Parts: sequence; C-alpha cells; structure tokens
Amino acid sequence: MAGTRQVATPLTARARSFTPRVERARLVRLGKGLVGIAVAIAIWELVRAAGMVPRDFVPGIGSILQALVDNLGSGLLEALGHTVTAWAVGMLITVAIGGALGVALGLSRVADAAGRVVVDFLRPIPSVALIPVAILIFGIGLRMQLVLIVFACVWPVMFNVRYGVRSVDPLLLDTARVAGLSRAARIRRVVLPWALPAIFTGVRISSSIALVLAVSSEMISGSPGLGKIIVDADGAGNFALAYAGALVTGLFGFLLNVGLVSMDRRLLPWSVAARGDSA
Repeated sequence: MAGTRQVATPLTARARSFTPRVERARLVRLGKGLVGIAVAIAIWELVRAAGMVPRDFVPGIGSILQALVDNLGSGLLEALGHTVTAWAVGMLITVAIGGALGVALGLSRVADAAGRVVVDFLRPIPSVALIPVAILIFGIGLRMQLVLIVFACVWPVMFNVRYGVRSVDPLLLDTARVAGLSRAARIRRVVLPWALPAIFTGVRISSSIALVLAVSSEMISGSPGLGKIIVDADGAGNFALAYAGALVTGLFGFLLNVGLVSMDRRLLPWSVAARGDSA
C-alpha cells in the first residue's frame, strides 16, 4: 500500500551491514600487512646500521629494489619463467598422481594397509638429499626438477585426498546407492565434491613445497631459473641481485598463496579458508 513504511527485519538489516563489515575487515587486514612490511624493513635497516651483520654482504632495501628494477627485464623475468614452468608442470603431475592414490587409499582399506609400509618408508626421505641421484639419472634440466617436486609434494595431496574421501558421510553414500548410482557415479557426484576442501588444502600445501624444491634444485644443479640467478649473483659478489632474486621468489610465493586462498573462498565457500583461515 502506498505510503506504508517498510519495516526492516533483523535479517535484512544484517544483510545490509554484511558488505561494509567485509570491506572493513579487508582494509584492516591490508593495514596490518603493510604495518608488518614496514616493521620488517625497519628491523632490516636497524640491524645493518647497528653493525650486527656485515654491510658488504647484506645490502640495504634500496639497493635490493634498485637491483630488482635494473635486472627485471634482463634476466629475472626469464628466470622466473623457468621456475614457474617447473613449478606448474610439477604441480599438475603431483595433483594427478596424489589425487589418484588418495582416492584409492581412501576407498579401499586393503590398499591403504598394503601401501602403508612403502609410504612410511619413502615419506621421511628429504627430496633435497635426492638431488645428486636425480642429476645422475635425469641430468640437469626440467625432468630432474619434476622428479624432485613430485616426490616431495605428492604426500600432502595424497593424504589430504585420503582424509577427504574417508570423511564422507555414510548416509550420503547410502542415499546415492539406494538412488541407483553406480560406484563410479557415487565417486564423481558424492565423494569428490565432499572431499574438495581437503583436496584443495593439500594442493595449497604442496604448491609452497613445489616452489621451494624448484628453486633449491636450480641452486644446486645450475638449472635455469631463480635459483641459478641467486647462486651466480652471490658468486660474483653482486649480493643486491642475489637478494633481489630471493625477493622475486618470495613475491611469487605470496601471490600464489593469495590466489589459492581466493579461489578456495570463491569455489569452496564451505571450506576452512572461507570460515576465516587465511593461512
């Protein structure tokens, strides 16, 4: 009726205030992050000024940023491309292998028991210790990096997929079985959607490990990438460039984590990240 004032219910009032609160929370997180960066830079410069570290080997932030700008187009970007290629291909293989093994172990207790001894034996072996062997077998290049990345990163994916599959509500499986769905259809339409948050957690963990392995293998083997840039610059006494390479690695890792968390929140709103875990 015209002239009738619409009374806002508690639900509508809450909905109206939700967006401003989200924006304020984002601004607060951004502000805290900027404060953290400023504090880290201040500590770095204070440590140098106090003579706690040799200034010749620990350049100032300004020198590092200048080296980053000067070498971005003449080497750092190309090196970043090599590192990202090794990381991306390694992660694709890792997700494929780890996902398949995790589903198999999660669905079959017999397979889980049979593979437990092998898994418990291989998992503690550090991938960095295998770099000399991998170089001898696969040579210096992408294949060697992929072997190390997959070996180190397959475990988080596999165990998280296994956990996600094991945690499926039995009532959902019974309902799907009564509805006449085949085993493959139950896995595709019930098990995998339910396990997606756990799967994504495994991918997030493995992505950071893969970046560490990609750079570490480049540093030790001399394969093209950010690791080689860092080692070569350090050997030539260009410490600012070495730190600039490390800075580019850190920035890529940070943006990678931010992107994965954002995808988690948008695609899997029921996951842990969507409930406030921004790690």
